[in-house]
Parts: sequence; structure tokens; C-alpha cells
Amino acid sequence: MALSKRATKIWLDRWCALYAVASDAPLAPLAGRASFGHADLTVIYEWKFRRYYPGKKIKALTARSTDVQARDWTRRAISNTDDLAALRLAGLLPGCAPAGASAVLMVADPQRFTVMNKRAIKSLVYHELWDTAAQGSGATYERWLEYLQICRRLSTDHAMTLREIDRALWQAEGRP
Repeated sequence: MALSKRATKIWLDRWCALYAVASDAPLAPLAGRASFGHADLTVIYEWKFRRYYPGKKIKALTARSTDVQARDWTRRAISNTDDLAALRLAGLLPGCAPAGASAVLMVADPQRFTVMNKRAIKSLVYHELWDTAAQGSGATYERWLEYLQICRRLSTDHAMTLREIDRALWQAEGRP
């Protein structure tokens, strides 16, 4: 049973308030940048993958790309007006994959992008906005546009920023 609009807003506000906003502090200096080099991406990878061996992903990044390549790919991704193309370009970064690519985009432009991940998807399932049988349970390029559209609609419907929606979905991880 889907929650009412009022109940959804209460749920979003509650879970957003429980998010440790201080954990986002390392990302603040990177917001609005036109591109990211290895040092910037190390900060993003450590934040995004903190529970999933960020060192391994950072090692892949620096071993399989140059700083110039990273800056070029992220510049192209951030400036791209096509949301799917932006994710695909950011996904060229070694160790990144769709979830990491969405984090790179969110850091660059949190008003346009959000982070797609398993935790947030579980929350969309709870709200009956996502069907894992049809759409899967993880971040994918194929489902990025659907995911982004749902998050943007939640943002508009509940007068919250996209980043606040992102924080609430992640923090709740599908819990009531």
C-alpha cells in the first residue's frame, strides 16, 4: 500500500533529518566544479564507497586512467545536457560503475543529479515507486533515467531539494 502524499512527506523529512550531513563536508569544496581530477575523485570515491573498499577503486582509477583523462571525462559528463550520456561518460572512470558515476554527477551538480544506489532503491520499493522484479535492485545505466525522474518528482511534490530526497532515501534504506 502506497503512502499518502502527507505521510510520504513526513517519512522523507524524518529520514532526511537522521542523515549525518557532516559526512558530506568533504564534498562541499568540489561542488560546482567543471571537472574532477584524481585528487578530487579520491575524495568522492572515499565518500561514496566508504563501506565498499574505496582504496581498491581509487587504485583502479589511478592505475587505469591519467589525471588528464579523468578531467576530460568528468568535464564532458558534467557539461552534457543528456542525463544518460552524462552518466555513461562519468562511468568511464575506472572503479566507478553506475552508482559511483551518479555520485560524481551529484557532487558536481546536486540540483540536477542524485546518487543511485541499492539503499535508495530499497526506499523507493517501500514507497511502491520501484519494482525490483522489473527494474532491478541495483544502480544501472539502463534504469538511471527512471530513477532520476522518480527522485525529481519526489523533490517537486514534497518541496525538498534533490539532495534532501537523496539523503532520506539512503538513510532509510527501505525502512518504514
